Amino acid sequence: MRKYQYYIIATLAFLLILSFFISTQSDASKVSVPIDQNENGLNYKVKRNIKMSESLLNKQLDSITVIIDSLIFIEDEAIILLYSGYDCGSCIESAFTMIKSLNKPKNLYVVGLMTSTFDYEKMYDYREYVYQDEDDILRKELKYVPTPIMLIIDSSYKIKDAIVIDTFNSFDQNKFILRNLK
Repeated sequence: MRKYQYYIIATLAFLLILSFFISTQSDASKVSVPIDQNENGLNYKVKRNIKMSESLLNKQLDSITVIIDSLIFIEDEAIILLYSGYDCGSCIESAFTMIKSLNKPKNLYVVGLMTSTFDYEKMYDYREYVYQDEDDILRKELKYVPTPIMLIIDSSYKIKDAIVIDTFNSFDQNKFILRNLK
C-alpha cells in the first residue's frame, strides 16, 4: 500500500509542476506588442480589415431601403454606421466617437444590428435616431462583414467607401474621414 502512495504523490507532483510550466508559457504568449501605426507596419488584423473594406467597394446595398425609408434618403451620398451589440465595447465607442467628430451631417444614418439601440445611445451620449436591423439583413447582404463598419453609399445604393472601425486602426480611420467626410 505504501508503495502506491509514493507513486501517487510523485504523479501528483509531476502534474503540478507540468501545469505550472504550461501556465507560465501561456502567460508569456499574451504579452502585447505595440502596433506600429504607419502604413508599412500594420498588423494582420488591420490588413484584413482594410482588405474587407476594399472588397465592399461598388457593391449594391439595396436592403438599406428596408431599414431606412427611401423617401427621406440619399440625395448625393450617405454615411451609414453599422454596429452590433456583439461588437467589443471599445470598438463601438470608437465608432460613436468617430461620428461625433463629423459635426452632425444630415446624411448620417446609424443602424444597430440585433441589439437594443437605447443602451448605446445613452452610453455614448448619441442623441440622434438609431435605426434597427433586428433581422441582420444588411450584414447578410454584405456577406457578414465585421462590425462596427462605416459605409459611404451613393444615391444608387452602391458602396463608394468603407472602413471597419476598431480600436487600433485610428490612422486609417482618420484617412477615411479626411477622404470622405470633412
